[in-house]
Amino acid sequence: MAPRKDHITYEKSPRWKVFFEDGRLVVTQGADAVYMLEELSSEDARRVYEAYCQGTLHKLLSSQAAGDEVRRAIRELERAGVVYKKIAERRPAERLPFSVQWVGKPSRSIAGLLEQFAKGSTALSLESEVSRARLVVFVRTSAKLAEVMGEYRTLRVPHLLVDIGYHHTVSLGPFVFPRETACLGCFVGRITRYWGDPEPPPAPRVGENSALIASLIIAQVRTFQERGSCPALIEQVCAFDLADLTAKKENVFRLPWCPICYPDHPREGLGSFELPWRPRGSQI
Repeated sequence: MAPRKDHITYEKSPRWKVFFEDGRLVVTQGADAVYMLEELSSEDARRVYEAYCQGTLHKLLSSQAAGDEVRRAIRELERAGVVYKKIAERRPAERLPFSVQWVGKPSRSIAGLLEQFAKGSTALSLESEVSRARLVVFVRTSAKLAEVMGEYRTLRVPHLLVDIGYHHTVSLGPFVFPRETACLGCFVGRITRYWGDPEPPPAPRVGENSALIASLIIAQVRTFQERGSCPALIEQVCAFDLADLTAKKENVFRLPWCPICYPDHPREGLGSFELPWRPRGSQI
């Protein structure tokens, strides 16, 4: 006999809201993240919604009357994190040790804010040594991009590049799983071979936006702590233009001549990457 499931209850996530609207079940994390479970009939959508509101999704799931579509919908809500099983007391999330490595002159204001964030968190700890970290964040300020590659070859933990060596641009990414996704060697190699690697000013102006930059870093650290990844930045770079308040994403590809990803291949070839600060209409 299969074990009974009615002892399992579902708890609602405070990060989600569920609606029943025009005969459809709608879930949302805010106006910028709204989803509809279109596979449910109006009647089934109402049943799932009422069970959600009453805290009886577990009973509906184990009910003989629940059809396959209803069961799939409930499990989809669970997979998305709209609800989660409450079988025992939830353990607190494991504390994530992360390290920030400065490429160029460190920003005292950003470093101070990151320390405050970490001290006020029960889920994060800021480590000075890379060897104690499960996530490394490289922050480029006043150095050439190539200087990121210092001891990079020996790094074995996931890591993220944050580039603030600009006047009005903050660049996030790529996020890298070593030996699995396009790395900083692919990114830096493509840019420096095609565009060169000019040294930034001693104190790039965009660094004055310390609260914003620190918040962007912590947001990605928290994403990694919760999900084990930063999926929006895997083989992606997102550049925020603070002058005209726009954002732009570009792909980062693994390069066959990257000395990190393919150490045995010859280092040759060129690649292109559209830099975020290229003037509109430029033919360069």
